[in-house]
Amino acid sequence: MINELEEIKELFDEFYLIDEPHNNVVKENKNPIKINFEGGNKTGLVFVFEQSLSVEDKEMIHNLIHKAMKLTMEDLAFVDLSVSNGVSLSQMINIIKASRVVVWGAENWIMQDLTSVTQYEVLKLNESSIISVDTVSTYLRDIPQKTKLWNAIQLLLKV
Repeated sequence: MINELEEIKELFDEFYLIDEPHNNVVKENKNPIKINFEGGNKTGLVFVFEQSLSVEDKEMIHNLIHKAMKLTMEDLAFVDLSVSNGVSLSQMINIIKASRVVVWGAENWIMQDLTSVTQYEVLKLNESSIISVDTVSTYLRDIPQKTKLWNAIQLLLKV
């Protein structure tokens, strides 16, 4: 082996050092944004709640999804903002891949990404359609409000 090295050295008259560029290592975000959500998110329809739902609220949402919309929990995603600290609307849309969003009672949260918000009106952010509605408890015993909600959701689903 030593003889081979000596023979190789004799083959070269000069040695050149080549300065190669260094690869910069990109650090990953130490605190990636995580969004906990319930459901399967198959359709890109996301319900965002300002706070955790009461038993009555859950029952009303269950009836809305299963009886009125004819969907299952596998079709939707539920995001509870009270446990998704610091996430913005645009971040949530990008992470969850939401195409349609119903925001229940979190108008101030929407205002971080949109300049103006009118309830029950379809808004656009990037490629997503969004409607802002009241908190779920508003609709429990108020038939005219429920009708208004249903019309807005139907409009959102047609977009």
